[in-house]
Amino acid sequence: YRKYLNYTWDSRQKFGAAEMKIALECDVAEASKCYTHGVELSRVLIRVCLVVFFTLEKNPRSWWIILLMPALMACWIYCRQRVSLEVVEAECDWHLKVDEFVVMSCESYSTVAEYHARCNMIELLSEKLRDSTRHGRIPKQQVDMNNKYFSKWLGPVFVALYISTATTRVLEGSLSVGKFLATISILQGIAGHFEEFYRILMSLSVLVGPLRFVVHLLNMPIDVPAFKQTFEAHREMTIKARAQVRQPLTSCVIEDAIPLQLLNMGLTFSSGVKLLTNVSLSVPQGSLIAIMAANSVKARSTLLKLLGQVVFPTEGHVFMPTHLRVLHVSYQPQMLMTGMWLNLTLGMQDAPHERVHAILADLGMRKTLKLLENKESMEDDDLSWLGNVSATEFALIHLARGFIKSAEVTLFSRPLAHFNTPEARRPVLAMIEELVANRGVRLPAEGRHRRRPRTCFFTPETDVEADHADYIWTIEADHSISVRVGKRRRLMP
Repeated sequence: YRKYLNYTWDSRQKFGAAEMKIALECDVAEASKCYTHGVELSRVLIRVCLVVFFTLEKNPRSWWIILLMPALMACWIYCRQRVSLEVVEAECDWHLKVDEFVVMSCESYSTVAEYHARCNMIELLSEKLRDSTRHGRIPKQQVDMNNKYFSKWLGPVFVALYISTATTRVLEGSLSVGKFLATISILQGIAGHFEEFYRILMSLSVLVGPLRFVVHLLNMPIDVPAFKQTFEAHREMTIKARAQVRQPLTSCVIEDAIPLQLLNMGLTFSSGVKLLTNVSLSVPQGSLIAIMAANSVKARSTLLKLLGQVVFPTEGHVFMPTHLRVLHVSYQPQMLMTGMWLNLTLGMQDAPHERVHAILADLGMRKTLKLLENKESMEDDDLSWLGNVSATEFALIHLARGFIKSAEVTLFSRPLAHFNTPEARRPVLAMIEELVANRGVRLPAEGRHRRRPRTCFFTPETDVEADHADYIWTIEADHSISVRVGKRRRLMP
């Protein structure tokens, strides 16, 4: 799970929630058994070697039957290993399909209910369960049964074979009855040891699939090296920028004059599609920037992800001074399955209650404020509030979390798209402006000069909303970005 949280964006797209659930609950537990099985295998192997050694010392002519038994077991394991792996993987694949279908249907329940498709979903699940049993569970049980009984009848067959070959020697007097009976007893013991040895080997062969999948998960690309490389590059650029800035004596902090920059930045997808090419822009801290796009160009959310370091450019740099916190607020409301207070103050659990309540009141979140009056909503394990909040309120909670954080650089992806009327959008737009103007939302005005500037990027829905910004960046069809000054900057003295 820790590894999954560090995956790159592409790595996370390859594994869904159902696959990660199976990996955590089943594959990791199965793979961890390899060590214990290995220890048991070593113990049984040592015991078998000792028994075989003493048997051959007392009865050297029985070597062929003692060696033939493990040889046949090894050939059986070699021939059956691929079949065992195939049925195990087939059962896992069908189990994964069922889990994915259940997760999908639960997440899309409103669509299922609205289209009166509950009976259809039940029929589809029943069909998948039947296919999972027919093509996954039953073949695996058949293979397991064959593998299990092979070792059980192999021992009696070899004992009978020894009796049939050694009886004449006993009758001739070349082999004493004591050695004959002792060898039979030893062969039965060796057969039991080989049966245990065989059982452990078959268990290990079945665990190869989960172990291989876990190793694959642990070796998926992560974004930590990219973050480290980006941070080191930005640290060097911050040091150089700090040395180049010449501040007047009236300024209090020299780092506040370092601009945010796009330096020959470009992004090309793995499919070869170019999104941005050779973009070089600079914007001062404390600015409000609206991101627009020309007709038929769809790249605004990706540009926000580049600025928020959710994805990384394939060319150039997105330079954010390393002392600034960067927060990317996605378009789709995201909620943790935990209490309301933790959802609101994620990463800011020590936020003053008065400030949080004031932000919620400014956004008109009366329902949320009423729920917060209940002490149970403050508990991390209380989920009752999830069923008492509307879709609009969910969107406001998602945005309020960003305003409570009030990071030095905040990026809002379509923050106004969840509201249909200008009256409903006005409080959100006013709070975005307050974030920049007051250097934080609902923070004391008298301490403004001691706080770092707040820079905000957002993607508006209309040109009128975009004109509230200081600068308007427009992504053009030729993969460049044009800049024009917004109304807010024009009205500044």
